[in-house]
Amino acid sequence: MAITAASTPPPAPRAIEIEFAQLAALVETQLNDAISALERRDIAAAEKVVRGDAKIDALNRAIDEKVLEVLKAGPMPDRQLRQAVSYMKLAGELERVGDLAKNVAKRTLIVSREAPSQSLIAGVVRMG
Repeated sequence: MAITAASTPPPAPRAIEIEFAQLAALVETQLNDAISALERRDIAAAEKVVRGDAKIDALNRAIDEKVLEVLKAGPMPDRQLRQAVSYMKLAGELERVGDLAKNVAKRTLIVSREAPSQSLIAGVVRMG
């Protein structure tokens, strides 16, 4: 499939950087909140993390779309091309960390109904 030039100007690299920073901050918050919910066995906090994953997914898609717009705009310096592709790849990795935070929160919903091993919880907290 050929990439054709866009009829509208591509988003500025700075706009991609800003969305990437927002994604990174949100993923960090989600991961911290998921671990905290597990530590406190806080069902409401765990549910909030599960719901919050949709925003991470949306930001990841937005970054992908902006990078693709930049790539469609036509030839660019190698450095700029590598930077754009790196943002897209790193955003995908951050989205995966967000999925893992959601998974911790989902498990919290299950183990909060039982008496989990304190050493297990302490181990997860140390990783965070």
